[in-house]
Amino acid sequence: MGGGRIKLLDAAEVLFATRGIDATSARAINAAAGLSPAALHYHFGSKDNLVDELLYRRMDEINRVRKEVARHLSKSRDPSDAYPLAEILVLPEAELVFRGNQERCYLRFFARLFAEKPTLIQDYSERTFGPEILIFEEMIRATAPEMDLAESRRRRRVAVQTCASSLAQIASELGEGHADRQHVEPLILSLVEFIAGGMSAPLRSRFDRPPAAVLAAR
Repeated sequence: MGGGRIKLLDAAEVLFATRGIDATSARAINAAAGLSPAALHYHFGSKDNLVDELLYRRMDEINRVRKEVARHLSKSRDPSDAYPLAEILVLPEAELVFRGNQERCYLRFFARLFAEKPTLIQDYSERTFGPEILIFEEMIRATAPEMDLAESRRRRRVAVQTCASSLAQIASELGEGHADRQHVEPLILSLVEFIAGGMSAPLRSRFDRPPAAVLAAR
């Protein structure tokens, strides 16, 4: 990848993390990269194309690891145990926290995508995972006997977004400082536990007390 493209991607990563995607102009990215006003258009054609490539350049490797582990787990794990499923989601992405500030900016950018470009995230997931999404959703469904596939799909999406927003918060709090594993790893493991519990929780509230009754009781 050429030096100009890398400079633009790195600059965009930082700006998107701090300002947001829609609030960051192509002109601002060119300026932050120290390149000409036409550089982004020359290398990427549009800001949308740059956003796509920025998403792919780190998440493709993370998802490659997730897919390999998911295939293995589908044959070997205890079906009722959601903890390994939560590890698949959290741990490969969490490694970016320890690599440096640029990678932490990526985590913050990725979390912003859920708010500003949710369709892009959904399209990317379906295109990247393909049948592995169904495998993963079936594994979630197997953790709770009363869960159907539609519910497991909802839980997968919530889990992915929870992972992204929580890691972005950790990355934001660390800033450019050193990521001390003794301090950060307990936060990451708590996130794994939280997501595991959410993915496998029984549908109690749906049967015992409808949400409307909870709201009315306030």
